[in-house]
Amino acid sequence: MLNITRKVSILALFICFNSNAENINILKMYNQFTAVSAASGKCMTPQKDELTAFLANYQMVTTLMYQEIKKRKPDFTEEQTKKAIKMGSSKVTSAVYKVIETESCNSPKIQDLIKRFHVQAKWKPSV
Repeated sequence: MLNITRKVSILALFICFNSNAENINILKMYNQFTAVSAASGKCMTPQKDELTAFLANYQMVTTLMYQEIKKRKPDFTEEQTKKAIKMGSSKVTSAVYKVIETESCNSPKIQDLIKRFHVQAKWKPSV
């Protein structure tokens, strides 16, 4: 995966220092969806139906992320939970934008994220 995902594991560290593998997956998924959203928002114009499907899947992953934070940090208010998610999202988005700024939308890293957009739009979660 891109260096971007590694850079943004700060969100996972911020939320909690220990977790089982299943719960770490939602952190990775959220980071990946966020990176893909940032890249596709700057570097492509998706079809309306594909964008709708991607956004529905991203919303579901965001909801699962919210639930995971609440599970790990039950004392967090709704506002604190949303702030934690926003902070992680901002870091991922900034990292993607930096790659676009320095390497352009034609960067292999960004092109990989755009390919993932199409995969994530077609994804049919079984939650």
